[in-house]
Amino acid sequence: MKSILASVYIIVALFATVSAAAANPAPVLLTFDTEQNADVAALKTLDIKVPATYFITGAFAGAHKELVSELSLAGHTIGSHSQAHPHLPQLDQKSIESDLKRSKSILESITGKPVVWFRAPYMEYDDRVMRALKASGFRYDSSDSEHWEQQDILTELPISALRRRVMLASDYNMMVVNKFTESEFEAALKQLYTAKSVLGQPAVILLHPKHAVRYPEALRNFIDWVQAKGGAFSDCRPIYSRGRGKPAPEIRNLG
Repeated sequence: MKSILASVYIIVALFATVSAAAANPAPVLLTFDTEQNADVAALKTLDIKVPATYFITGAFAGAHKELVSELSLAGHTIGSHSQAHPHLPQLDQKSIESDLKRSKSILESITGKPVVWFRAPYMEYDDRVMRALKASGFRYDSSDSEHWEQQDILTELPISALRRRVMLASDYNMMVVNKFTESEFEAALKQLYTAKSVLGQPAVILLHPKHAVRYPEALRNFIDWVQAKGGAFSDCRPIYSRGRGKPAPEIRNLG
């Protein structure tokens, strides 16, 4: 019951924050897992102008401080994607804690802002990881999909799912695993937005610059299409700022 109530809280809070000006739009959260040097050029090509959330590894941030600072100054949410992109559940407790604390410290030193959001590499975690995140000052996670909802230690914003909730709304799943063409990718994003609008739920999309850059026009077309329908794009901060620094209820999930 606790987890179900959290899902409702997150959806309602975020939807109310970003959709007041339109009758029935679904807010869209573009989230980018950013970890490779090639992502620098990819992000420049994508040239995202709408609010978004960037889950960045500490190693990438340390090597590309100016870019991370620019993203933060532009108003995007910066979250941690670990320090070195390991399979966290395979590490011992000390290594887990060291990785998480180091990434948080690096990101905060660059942005000058608290880093309270996290997404696990490979979307892999266990209770040890989540407890270490909470102890390190993280408060929100986006490592679950709405069709496999698991953790309830941090407040969860799960990634949306496509095709009757069996495919993750991720460029990797669409482009790499299922070999979507550019037109299929664009159509899938539009279908997700339409379905979420009917339900009054945010569309949370997982992107990787190195994959998304394959179809930049499809992503731009999707952004223009949503905005033409009166829809809005948001980062993750409406959930955090709503409480003015107070944690949201320790509840999770969209399902």
